[in-house]
Amino acid sequence: KVRGCNREGYCANTVESEQLLVLESCVECDVDSNSSSSNTSSTSSSSSAYTSKQRKRKTVRTVGHVQLRGSVPLQWSEEKEIKISGTTGLEQHLNWLAARYPNQKVHSVSLLEGRVGHNETPLNTAYAFAMHQRKASFLHYPYHSHITSASAGSGGSVVDQDNWTRKIVNHLGDIADCGFTMVVDGAVTTKATAVIRTNCLDCMDRTSKTQYALLSASLFALLTHCLFPLPVPLDTNNNQDYLVPMNTFDAVSDTVKQHWTDASDAISLHYSGTVAHQNQMITKGRQTLGGQIMDGVTSLK
Repeated sequence: KVRGCNREGYCANTVESEQLLVLESCVECDVDSNSSSSNTSSTSSSSSAYTSKQRKRKTVRTVGHVQLRGSVPLQWSEEKEIKISGTTGLEQHLNWLAARYPNQKVHSVSLLEGRVGHNETPLNTAYAFAMHQRKASFLHYPYHSHITSASAGSGGSVVDQDNWTRKIVNHLGDIADCGFTMVVDGAVTTKATAVIRTNCLDCMDRTSKTQYALLSASLFALLTHCLFPLPVPLDTNNNQDYLVPMNTFDAVSDTVKQHWTDASDAISLHYSGTVAHQNQMITKGRQTLGGQIMDGVTSLK
């Protein structure tokens, strides 16, 4: 497998993913006072609920949320152990990020382990030191240490991680809120303020699940923003103050989960020749014993 970056700053397994949410809706607008009477009569007959001064106009909102993954942007390799040969290329990579995402902050999140004695620790330490030297935004989130296996009493047969998405988003804090870009009827009305670049060792399984957690957290906000003009009543009976009907959110969320697992499989097949591991973590929120066995079979192929 190709790892790290070259001297020009281009990194292995660099993939940009964008979630696009498209919403078409009809809104009221005033009829042009100069419009002909024939036009007015045709609209009023098909829309009796509106006055002669109003008509329906279709509005299309497209909302985008971008994330990036890529190998640790240093010169390094792994055979029996990880060997770091230099930091040449990191400066060029940071310049490439700045050019690709102008006027946006790029937050780099490392999912590598950092505990004493772990084989990933030296790589993560070198990466963190190089980023801090350059005063670049860097956050360490040791995925395996935070998203733990089941208790020893279960024999590790089930990885019960129903709250793993919340744990990730809470740890990342404010940087998890990057905003989004919105285009309404072809005009840009809102621009994202930041982009998160995520890496683990191969930028596959841990990265895919972390990116899904960030995507899931943004999805509800995106739906709320898009649906805000629509008259959706609050659910006061259950003390819930959201504007998005939960059946709408669940339907969209299920679709996003399937698309994301398909994308994870495609990236993994391209890079390693096998489908992604632990996709059950995305589709079901937990990894079962059956899922672990299937991941083991996949690894042996």
